[in-house]
Amino acid sequence: MPGRTDPFTRRVHDLQQTRALTASPQQNIREAIGRMRQENASAIVIVNDAGNSVGIFTEADVTHRIALVASGDESLAEVMTTPVETIAEGEYLYVAVARMQRRHRRHMPVITACGKLTGILNLRSALAECARETVAQFHDLTQSDSLEGLRARKHAQVRLGRGSWLRNTCRWIRFKRSSAR
Repeated sequence: MPGRTDPFTRRVHDLQQTRALTASPQQNIREAIGRMRQENASAIVIVNDAGNSVGIFTEADVTHRIALVASGDESLAEVMTTPVETIAEGEYLYVAVARMQRRHRRHMPVITACGKLTGILNLRSALAECARETVAQFHDLTQSDSLEGLRARKHAQVRLGRGSWLRNTCRWIRFKRSSAR
């Protein structure tokens, strides 16, 4: 089972979708939306001839920028979000989540140190990964009302209590050490 520290130790490349949908800046909106629908993707990374990210086109761009305004024949270059904000594949997951939250980004292209696209990070997936242990605890704490389910629920409550006690004790010890200096 993942631990509470996973977001602080896991890297972006552990969670990125390695098959990012890409398009050239010249592709038209109608084609891009069709590809997004066909691939069940919520974003397309716009790349130049060298394979570097130059923009991103997302569902938000469709609803906020072109709905009822564009004909669909415009190029992606006219409606993509640019400059594109990217994240390094070796960055910590918590840094990526915090950056995406602060900047109101639901998708962020993942790049190598050389700037080459390696995938895309979806905020919803990253948050779900960070919350996996908590959701598992919810499941454990709501077992069925059978005798076995009640037994499992009680064991989960004890585990949760021990974990809380240990975390609070460690915090108290750190506080005492820092205030003694």
